[in-house]
Amino acid sequence: MNSKIKNFIYLLFFVVVLGHVYSVSQSFVDIPYRDSWQIIQDNLGQIFPVGWFLAPHNEHIIFFTKLQVWLLFHLNSWNVVTHLWLNLAIYFAAIFAFYRLFQGYGVYFVFSLIFLFSNLNWENLSWEFQSCFHFFVLFLILTVSSITKNKFYLASFLNLLMLLSFSAAVGASLALLLLLLFKKNIPKMVYVLFISPCLLYLLNPSSSSLVLPYRIEFWDFFLNLVSFGYGFETYSWFLGLNCLFLILVPFAINLKNGTISASHFLSLALLASLAIIAVGRAGNEDIHIWSKGARYFEISSILVPCALVQWLDVLSLLRASEKRTLAYVGFFLLVPLVGSLDNWNYSIYKWIGEQKVIGRNCMRESRPGEVYCRTLWNGESSKQLSLAKRLELSFIK
Repeated sequence: MNSKIKNFIYLLFFVVVLGHVYSVSQSFVDIPYRDSWQIIQDNLGQIFPVGWFLAPHNEHIIFFTKLQVWLLFHLNSWNVVTHLWLNLAIYFAAIFAFYRLFQGYGVYFVFSLIFLFSNLNWENLSWEFQSCFHFFVLFLILTVSSITKNKFYLASFLNLLMLLSFSAAVGASLALLLLLLFKKNIPKMVYVLFISPCLLYLLNPSSSSLVLPYRIEFWDFFLNLVSFGYGFETYSWFLGLNCLFLILVPFAINLKNGTISASHFLSLALLASLAIIAVGRAGNEDIHIWSKGARYFEISSILVPCALVQWLDVLSLLRASEKRTLAYVGFFLLVPLVGSLDNWNYSIYKWIGEQKVIGRNCMRESRPGEVYCRTLWNGESSKQLSLAKRLELSFIK
């Protein structure tokens, strides 16, 4: 590829990233947002409440998100703006680890990373509570990286950290374990260390109505999650099936040739985590909305660069010329490009910031009795507000 084109792609990547960071920062206001109100509890004032860290939130164990809030509470009375900047740093740490894992694929891979910075990840980047997704993605990528370096005990430890981040990690962990069975000279204890932490979730059965893979609703939900990673917000199982096809075909070709690479581990783990999400959420009434939930884009979008890496491996097996490789890569990237055409308007972050300011004023001006500040939280908030005042949280001061 021409060096000028390469430089342009790198420049485009940094411009998009910087523009995104600036836009995201417009949503940063020192006030808890949505489910974050549920994490305001007396445990924050306790000395390292490990029981609370491990206690389930719905069906999730969000150890690191709770730890993050607890640490910030003792550092600066839980300043939410600090929390959001820290979230962004964790997310970029995950992206950097992702890049390091596949940096050998050069400018093609960098171009595919641009799609991760569309506006579809708005929820996880503007909502402090969503750091559980960032931790999950970070520890998953680090686990895969350790596996590829044959550091299996380190991978087992990172797998545990992943499972302490978010419930979808159960699917990812089992998928990694499945592929590990095809690798040689792995100590048996590694298998035990991978599967045993998953039992934590057996102690906390989901309260949701589970939809197992023998039901059509599961596949409807799952396939729409997959297509969402390509930027498509249109509800269509057929579109999702085609997007899944673009992932599984190169996966199978490389596997048939005896190659189990980092992209295999990561792709299967991501698909398995989306399957777990589908099992837990496909029973919701508004399935067409939930399957395109912005919070899930962070997981499904990583499948696009992974699939690109798989296709590049296939082209390498075929000894394709540079021109042929460029043509095939261009054809593949055309799919997320079309899917993401309308996803570059970042004004939603400014709107969320404005909603938070309105909500903060509502909270500060509220009088004793029932408190409803619906731009922050749909429910009644007097209990959380009283607790926030007693704990002297940052936004109260």
